[in-house]
Amino acid sequence: MGPYIRMALFCESVTYDVDGAMTISGVFDQITLAPLATLPMELNLKLVVGAVRGDAEIGPVPLCIRWESPNGSRSQEVAIPFLLPESVPYTYVCGIHFTIERLGTHWMELTIRDVLLTRIPLPVVQGEQIVLPPSVVVQ
Repeated sequence: MGPYIRMALFCESVTYDVDGAMTISGVFDQITLAPLATLPMELNLKLVVGAVRGDAEIGPVPLCIRWESPNGSRSQEVAIPFLLPESVPYTYVCGIHFTIERLGTHWMELTIRDVLLTRIPLPVVQGEQIVLPPSVVVQ
């Protein structure tokens, strides 16, 4: 069986050290919009997917990505080439352009050959507006 997902997450950036070590910065558990933000809103995120091949065939396979919005509507599937090397884990990083049209939990589905590998939740919430009493001075 396989491939098997080691990690799948959204973040702000990924950098590599000279020794090849990957540093993932700004991992998103949720997106919090400003209190007065209006929708739709465009976001650019990084998607990081780590996998091991298992018994799946070696070589590039199409990793299919599909968004599901909080109301259940689904985007068109996008396929990207995903390498399954013979023996080592593989980590793929790509930029994701995402349009937020409503609040709630958005899901990204990752599939290979119509087999669901994982679903990544991305809750989108509106932040609370903080109203300070007139006697409070913020410096």
